Amino acid sequence: MIFRHAIAAQPILPHHFRLYFILGSDELTPESKIAYRADFDDVKQRSVYEIEVIGLTDTLGDLAYNQSLSLARAAAIRDTLVRDGLDRDAISIAGRSKHDLLVPTADQAAEPRNRRVEITIR
Repeated sequence: MIFRHAIAAQPILPHHFRLYFILGSDELTPESKIAYRADFDDVKQRSVYEIEVIGLTDTLGDLAYNQSLSLARAAAIRDTLVRDGLDRDAISIAGRSKHDLLVPTADQAAEPRNRRVEITIR
C-alpha cells in the first residue's frame, strides 16, 4: 500500500511493432492496416511519447531505389500518425533500405516480411 502511488506513476514501457507493405509501394498490406489501429491505441494511452519509425525493403531493386522506398515508407507512417493527431515533432524517421533484413535473402529476392517499418514508441 505504501508504494501504490509510486507504482502507479511509473511510465508505460516502450512498445515495438512492425507493419508490412505491398511490393514496391508505401501502402500497408490489409493486415497491417488493421494492426496499425491497435498499435495506434498504444500511443494514445501515453501522455508523453517519442516515436521512431524505420523503413526497410526487401532486396529487389538497386540500393538507391530501396533507400528512397524505405524512407517513403517511414514518411507515410509518420504522416498517418500526424493525421491521426500525433505531434510531428515527436516522430523521427529513417530509411535503412535492404539493411537489417528480418529474413536473410540473396540479392533480388522478394520477401514480404522484409518490406516493413519498425516502430518503437517510448
